[in-house]
Amino acid sequence: MSDTDNLRIDTQDKFIRLSKHIEDDLSRDTQIRVRSQEMNNIEDYEDERVNQSIVHTREDIVLLVSYASSIIKILKSIRTLIVTILVLFVIYLFFNLMN
Repeated sequence: MSDTDNLRIDTQDKFIRLSKHIEDDLSRDTQIRVRSQEMNNIEDYEDERVNQSIVHTREDIVLLVSYASSIIKILKSIRTLIVTILVLFVIYLFFNLMN
């Protein structure tokens, strides 16, 4: 075995140990599969391409966080609406049972 193979196996072992802390089995399996595919397809990328990819990744993360924030606001509105309907229903039942 060459030094590169030993390094790859050592890196994979470290990755597997780290991934054991991930609770979701499906996510862990997907992550391991992607990582092993990437390790088998090691390429040298141009610095400009890497920097551009970093920028695009940051943009995507900002977009995902924005979507998550919007979804949280919508869910809070739905919760408020449901609580309001529930309170009105309880008041309605209270007055109907009193009569």
